[in-house]
This record gives sequence, C-alpha cells and structure tokens, in this order.
Amino acid sequence: AYLREVCEPLYKPGDQNVQLLQMLGTGREVAAAVSSRLIGDGGGEDDDMLDMQEAESTEASRAATRGASALCKHIMQRFSDRAPVSELMEHFADDIFYEDLNYEEPLRTKEEVSAFIERFVDLKAAKFVTESFSDGQNACCFTWHIKVAGPLGAGPVL
Repeated sequence: AYLREVCEPLYKPGDQNVQLLQMLGTGREVAAAVSSRLIGDGGGEDDDMLDMQEAESTEASRAATRGASALCKHIMQRFSDRAPVSELMEHFADDIFYEDLNYEEPLRTKEEVSAFIERFVDLKAAKFVTESFSDGQNACCFTWHIKVAGPLGAGPVL
C-alpha cells in the first residue's frame, strides 16, 4: 500500500507557474536530437509501407494503454517524448473533468485541457518527472515533480 498526502495550496498561482518556467528557459540553448528519413515520391510502395507501420504502431499503442494506470503512464511518457498534443488528446473523453491544485477552476472540456497542455509543451528549462502511479484498472492517480535546470552551465541538463 502507498499513501501520500498533499495539501491544497493557499495561493493558486495558475498560469504564473507556466510563465515562471518559460522565463527560466529564455535564452537557454537546448540540444535536440533530430532524426529524418527520406519518404518516397508520394505515391508508391514506401507510402503503403508507412501506412502499415503507422497502423501497427497505433494498435500497439492501444494495446499498451488498456487500463487506467497503463494509460496514464503512456500519456506521461508521450508527453515527455514531446508528442503532439493532438496525439495525447486522443486518449481523453469528451466529457473530461480535470482539476489542478494550482488553478481556481477545473477544466471541463477537451479544448480547455488541450490548451492547458499546450502551455507546457515548449518549456525548455523544465521537465516533468513521474514518481509513482497507482495500479488502478478503472482509475489512476499519479505523482510527479518538475525538474528545473539551473543557470546556464551550472544546472542539470534536461
């Protein structure tokens, strides 16, 4: 069994957290590994092969995300991998209800949640690190912390 108590903050900074994390990344050079591959001329065997690989990948993703805990792990991993927000949103119900202790009001639509996630996508000096996931099949709770890079040349590399 695992128990973790967290308190609701007295002051709810909302988007000020995002703004602070964005300021930390201002002027920071971030190294990114870029991979590319040549794709055929737009109408041949290569395109068919890519379509088949994409279908297999989508099916493997669905199989790996059966159950709430597995789904939460998958979403957080894809977020860490900087997957497009539209890909992450495919996993959320239309009637989502998301509460964040740093905000006064909950988010009640996929559009609100998508806009919320978009604010965190390009943070250059912060990385969300998951700590633990409950093992629920129908519901899941997880904890995380944010790893923040220090001054240029002095802080951890993200």
